[in-house]
Amino acid sequence: MKVKLILIAVACILSGCISAQAQGQPCGCADKEELLNLLNVTQMEIQELNFQLNLITDQEKASGTPVMFSQDGYKKLMETLTNAERAVQKKGLGNGTVTMDSRTCSIKDTETGNHCVRQVRLIIHRVHQKACMEGQLERQRGVSYRTRMEMKRLVLEKIEAYNAAQEFILQMLKSLPKTCRPNNWFGYIVLQRVFTSVDEETIPPRPRSGPYGALTSGTRTTKKEDLEIGTVLVRDGKPMSIRAHVESTENAAYAASTEAFCGGAVGWKSATETTNFKSFLKGEDNGDVVSASNRTVLTVNPTNQTYNVYTGIFPRVNLSGQKVSSAKSAFAVCRNDPDPPDRTEPFTSSPSILPYSATNEKIKPGSSNYLEGSRVVRPPDFNKSYKQGNTLTTLTQEFQLRWMLVRLP
Repeated sequence: MKVKLILIAVACILSGCISAQAQGQPCGCADKEELLNLLNVTQMEIQELNFQLNLITDQEKASGTPVMFSQDGYKKLMETLTNAERAVQKKGLGNGTVTMDSRTCSIKDTETGNHCVRQVRLIIHRVHQKACMEGQLERQRGVSYRTRMEMKRLVLEKIEAYNAAQEFILQMLKSLPKTCRPNNWFGYIVLQRVFTSVDEETIPPRPRSGPYGALTSGTRTTKKEDLEIGTVLVRDGKPMSIRAHVESTENAAYAASTEAFCGGAVGWKSATETTNFKSFLKGEDNGDVVSASNRTVLTVNPTNQTYNVYTGIFPRVNLSGQKVSSAKSAFAVCRNDPDPPDRTEPFTSSPSILPYSATNEKIKPGSSNYLEGSRVVRPPDFNKSYKQGNTLTTLTQEFQLRWMLVRLP
């Protein structure tokens, strides 16, 4: 019986069924999914930070002055990072909370949740802690170390922190036993499309005619915004998860200075009439991974050291939301009637995200097992304004394709 128990224990150690923490290791087979998720998240955040860094650089070139830290600016940066993280985040995995006080530079580990995840969070915060402590003696007590920082330096610091975390994550993945370490290519491909259209119509004045009062001036504005995010999580060189997320908003407003005939001795009176409506739609759907399991997501051309990345077709998304309408009649000036209540009605739609690809991407020297990149495309046909009659239309559209595909040596 003792021999049998020893054999079982040895088999468990070899297969990784004993937790990494029990073996004195930060991460083990039980943490594989958390590690893969953290690798995706940190890389997506690095790509978003590099994108924000380019925006800051362009802004500084235009103004000739550095962009300094502000609460609003930092809040917007963190919101963009959170949205980037959500694009590749796999739900239902273990977590661990580690925080740092940006005033005292102290790190707090709750020591609850997944031990491996907490180690990654600690590595990230130690980079921030080092930057925090550099000017601690010169800084006023109770003031965040970020207060006097340039935003460019702050962004570079975050990139350094996530790069340090990635080194640890890849080291842990490589150290996993062969029975559980990932094989072939793994990572993500994310396509984001942002589309806006603005119609601004100037309504020309018209004279009084019969029962219709004169119109002094009027405008009608309609703004529509669409956000589409298609995500392909890759495992073993094939799609493991396919999902599409869409948000759509439309705001329209009509306002006119006109006349209303109140009848009798009152006659015509100057009045204002308005009509507004707002709609918001949101939805997310998962694709059929089984039917897409043979889909090609990556082709590598070793001869000329290039590769191609493909998203494939995303699922159609069923959007649901509501439309809120409000109106104010010009005749309210005659009867002094209260404005009618807003009208709310359900609103649905079912759009689809078109596939996209990046071809002939160069393999970076020494990185044949780590393919990472991003591409931003702004089609000239959409990023322009044109006028037809009294209506000025402005269209903007931007595609962002980001990917990371890793293969362990």
